[in-house]
Amino acid sequence: MALYALDTVEIFGKGVLKAEGVVVDKEGNVYGGGRNGVIYKVSPEGTVSELTTLPAGSLPNGITMDRNGDLVYCDLGKKAMMRVTPSGQVSMIADRVGTLPLTLPNFASYDAEGNLYVSNSSTREVKRVREEFATPEPNGALVRIRPDGRGEMVATGIYLANGTAIDPKEEAVYVLESTRNDCLRIPIKKDGTFGKPELYAQGFPAIPDGMAFDVEGNLAVFSDQLRLWRTGAAGVIHRELRRRSFQSGPHRRARSPTLSPTIRKVQRGEPLLY
Repeated sequence: MALYALDTVEIFGKGVLKAEGVVVDKEGNVYGGGRNGVIYKVSPEGTVSELTTLPAGSLPNGITMDRNGDLVYCDLGKKAMMRVTPSGQVSMIADRVGTLPLTLPNFASYDAEGNLYVSNSSTREVKRVREEFATPEPNGALVRIRPDGRGEMVATGIYLANGTAIDPKEEAVYVLESTRNDCLRIPIKKDGTFGKPELYAQGFPAIPDGMAFDVEGNLAVFSDQLRLWRTGAAGVIHRELRRRSFQSGPHRRARSPTLSPTIRKVQRGEPLLY
């Protein structure tokens, strides 16, 4: 499959401090949580504004939106799933599911019934979890939080659980294993229970970080090295965008370890751990 050319990637808004992910509302506004604890809003015209400053100690990670238009984000600092209203009011959704504390909530996805699926990368503290890249361990989990606040385990024994996605037919939930460079598929049964996790795609040549389904049911997977792949229904990996293509044109941009100044229409999450 041909790579996307650099000139097909459009700068959408400047001035967002290293947002892990973004979510788009019905009006085309884009939201992301900066590592400075600020929730940013980017209008369809590309105007960047600050929606709110989160409470001290907040470290927003993955972000999504609920039916009411509230932003729901994973907070690495608070070790919890949090909600912020359009007016800037912040509240906690959950800091544990059953006996599992949300030590490293990474990414979250809603289904059509309002159930929130959350990946918890590891039971280790964030300062120690880098060790799992050298020695992978199955310390991650995927949980489901229902609209009434009840929580339940979807799967445990996941290797650095990262990006999540639910297929358009809601037949399965998917989660990336970042220390194994693969993607798991977990069937969602009609009675609401889950099947056994199964390997959906493997062999990503860089660390898979975030993902999303397109309208045709293809799964787009983004890596920590500015690479984008598309997987078909059978989990076959097709590479579509890679870091070198970003650096080859007249708009070459320098990478910074602390500042990501743009939100792009082709957007990948910043690396969680480094």
